[in-house]
Amino acid sequence: MFRNAGLVTLGSLSLLALMVSVAAWGAGSGGVNTDSGTVYRLSAIYPQTEDSTFDMDYYLSTHIPLVEELFQPVSIEVNEGVSGAEEGSPPPYAVMTDITFATLEDLQNAVATHGAEVIGDIPNFTNVEAQLQINKSDD
Repeated sequence: MFRNAGLVTLGSLSLLALMVSVAAWGAGSGGVNTDSGTVYRLSAIYPQTEDSTFDMDYYLSTHIPLVEELFQPVSIEVNEGVSGAEEGSPPPYAVMTDITFATLEDLQNAVATHGAEVIGDIPNFTNVEAQLQINKSDD
């Protein structure tokens, strides 16, 4: 179950704005969770438009390993859009990726320490503005 989600767009986003959003979200949800069944996910959502491009090979072979190395998350799940809800319709998103952390503090530290480098790599594989959403899940 997902709840207490915060959404940020990367278009004119500075790393400071992202951290303020993550910190504010954490404060509103009671901060770092001590329940071992709860995880925190940073979802990176890449809309698909008529003019958008997305280099899946680069994303999987270069960007995702960079995120794994720098963020050291519990797991990363990449989902490539194949269709919209209606038969034959294009997917509204090219890719939706969930980066899972054991605690909100781990997520905040990863973004504070290495977020600029990860965000700086985005133009190497897409020309769209990524959306970031912080999710809390009781697994």
